[in-house]
Amino acid sequence: MANVDINSSLTEAFIQLKSKDEKVKTSAIQAFYSAMSDEIVSYLCEKYVDEDSLTRQRILEVFAFFRKKTKLTNDIIIKILKLLSVPEIIFPEFKDIFHGLDEIGIKPLQEFQCVTKDPQVHVLLKECIDATGLVDAIIKKWQAATPSQKIVMLDDFTKFQHPKIYPHIIEQLRDTPSKSDEKKLMYLRLISVLERFHDPQFMDFVLPELPNVEPGLWPPLFRALQVHGKVFFERLFDNFTAKPETFKWRTAFVLDEIVNLDAYSFIFPLLSEKSKRIPPLAKSIIEKTIKRFSLDFEKRRAATGKTESEVFQEIAFFTNPIRDFFSYNDPKLFPFLGEGLLRLGTLNEEILLENLFFIVSNSLDHLTNFLKIKDSDKRRSILIKAWCHKLPMTREGATIILKNCKEDYAGEVFDLLITEFAHLLPLDYREEAFKLANMLRPKEVLGRALQNKDPKIRAEIVKILGKNCGSEILPLLLSRKNDTDPQVKAVLIEILQAPMFSSPEATEALTDFLLDTDPGIVLKAIGIARNIDHPSALVKLNLLLAKAVLPAIKSSALNAITGLTRKKLFNNFEQMSNESRYSIVSSLVKLDVNFLNDMGRDFASDNSEKRRMAAKILALLCDTIPTEKVVDLETGVNNPDPFLRSIFAKILARIGKVNEIELLFKLMKDEDLRVKANAIEAIGIAKNNVQIEYVQQLMPMLTDTNHRVKANTLITLFRFAMLQPDGYLSEMLRQPNKNMHLAALFAIGEMPEVRFLPVLLNYLKNSDPDYRRNAVRSLGKFTNNYLAIENIRKLRFDPNEMVRRIVTEVLGKLEKLPGQI
Repeated sequence: MANVDINSSLTEAFIQLKSKDEKVKTSAIQAFYSAMSDEIVSYLCEKYVDEDSLTRQRILEVFAFFRKKTKLTNDIIIKILKLLSVPEIIFPEFKDIFHGLDEIGIKPLQEFQCVTKDPQVHVLLKECIDATGLVDAIIKKWQAATPSQKIVMLDDFTKFQHPKIYPHIIEQLRDTPSKSDEKKLMYLRLISVLERFHDPQFMDFVLPELPNVEPGLWPPLFRALQVHGKVFFERLFDNFTAKPETFKWRTAFVLDEIVNLDAYSFIFPLLSEKSKRIPPLAKSIIEKTIKRFSLDFEKRRAATGKTESEVFQEIAFFTNPIRDFFSYNDPKLFPFLGEGLLRLGTLNEEILLENLFFIVSNSLDHLTNFLKIKDSDKRRSILIKAWCHKLPMTREGATIILKNCKEDYAGEVFDLLITEFAHLLPLDYREEAFKLANMLRPKEVLGRALQNKDPKIRAEIVKILGKNCGSEILPLLLSRKNDTDPQVKAVLIEILQAPMFSSPEATEALTDFLLDTDPGIVLKAIGIARNIDHPSALVKLNLLLAKAVLPAIKSSALNAITGLTRKKLFNNFEQMSNESRYSIVSSLVKLDVNFLNDMGRDFASDNSEKRRMAAKILALLCDTIPTEKVVDLETGVNNPDPFLRSIFAKILARIGKVNEIELLFKLMKDEDLRVKANAIEAIGIAKNNVQIEYVQQLMPMLTDTNHRVKANTLITLFRFAMLQPDGYLSEMLRQPNKNMHLAALFAIGEMPEVRFLPVLLNYLKNSDPDYRRNAVRSLGKFTNNYLAIENIRKLRFDPNEMVRRIVTEVLGKLEKLPGQI
């Protein structure tokens, strides 16, 4: 509507129209009536569009007042009718406005019926038209008319879209044996008027009668009914499989002519019809629908301004029925459906990618041609995105393309995939990419892939190549031996141990890692070198031992050397000369602190081969080492079960006799750390029977690497007043070993002196509950210290259940001590 100039008094009247005061509102209505004109009507119609529901109702009251006082012109009625299209509820006031119009006045209402699809509007207008009595009058006239007169009347008769006239229209639509000239003329006239029937009630009348309708009238009838969109097609196709073949064919024939997008999803079952003439029509409808949608897609998209998501959903409406059809229907139809998916995919790249597998599986040639005409950048982009897509089926489709494509661009995509985009591929598809590359592409491409900037990708590529390629790939793998990233080398170490890579080159590479600069790689290589029967292993282990700085590496290298030396001794003992045997055994005695204990254990073993080997080795040492001390111990000390020996140490402490104390000091040298720790603890317990010179033998244990041994040695020497523990405790707490820390906290509790209290209090705040638990347990030994007890009490609500439990236990013990809690 054009903007309307209005004087200030009527502007004031519009404000008063909104008033809650009935008198004020009535006065405003009178003011508008007094000034009534086309301009005033236009002004109120403009206001109607923008105002709230209550104000709209007041505006309609103004129009209803106009209607009561004067005859509305058709121009005014047309303006008011347009308000029915405003998206809001339909007020009863509309009926007051249109009720009682004469034959001239209802013409705009009839015309509006022919364009509106709103069922509520149709009901409203039918009531208003019905109230004129004109419907009954024209029906009476129709019933009295001759066939020739009805042809002349048809145009006026069908302008009354009213349920009362529909049976008479249906009667004319029926296919009758009569083929008179009058009947033919009536059919021609019906074709010209049918498309005006937009009333939903007309659809209710005509659909049940559709099988009886003259076939030539189906197209205009369908064009009229299609304005109801999906509702019409849902009802048309309801129980469609039970319909006669002729009905199905006629339906398909008309839909092939009108090509309505809303009918699209209902057509697919027709592809499976047994009738030979129906599936081709269904195929034609689908092809035409996709073509029509595609042709004006960009124009429609520009006009609607839809988002990418909305565009995707719009196209998916057409692709989803095709994908559903693939799962249960005739494979002969699949190529044409694949072409349809490809056509729709050209509208949106994500649609193409999501449906790529179906397109590839059914229309690979068409897809290949489609890709061929794309510029190289776009083509590579599509294929790379497909390989990196979230849907496994899309990635599988890309695999099929690259496996079967003979064009050069397949190789280009391979190059990019494995050199620049490998990090975007799921692991299983990386494997697929490198398998294909190994089969189809030169080795230099794989070499470039191993230059990937991401070490994680390089590591995975090494793993994939080692897992999926043959021994011929070994030189390429060995090119990463000096990779700058440890994780790549770690994977390479694992791969080189595979049986298919067993070769001097692989073994040499594995032993080279013993001299790597990364401690983690060196330790990993040491673990492998223990099992390598190759001269270079011992040579490089000895080089490593000579230059190693880290204790862990020194210890591991030494263990590996002694382990390999033992294997060499055991495996080749019979072939060695006595001099060689003695030299190796003497070296093992010096290098391996457990060697003699192991031989003593083997000497008492139930395994005859072990006993024989141990006897031969100990025989070599009888002149220089008192071997009887290794094999002739008391029964408890020589028991093969270390758990029993550890228990035996505690028993010896309880007995406390001098001879048994000597055995404790022998157990202190046991190869089992638990036995050793228990023996040291037992010496402290039995201190009254221990001579000081025995205790001095404990001093070396202060440097033991085991946390229990070290802690128990410290406690025992403290009880003998042979040292100040401060420095040793500090050293234990500095070590990068949690067990050593916990052992130090335990040791403080066994020698509860106030100078150690701050250490325990500090560990109460540690984020690790194990530290807090040990600190609480040791603080509980400070039974006379108020600060210790108060800090224990603060942990009663600790988040860790084990900490809360030990707090409760410690406080429970303290409660039994007088004056503590």
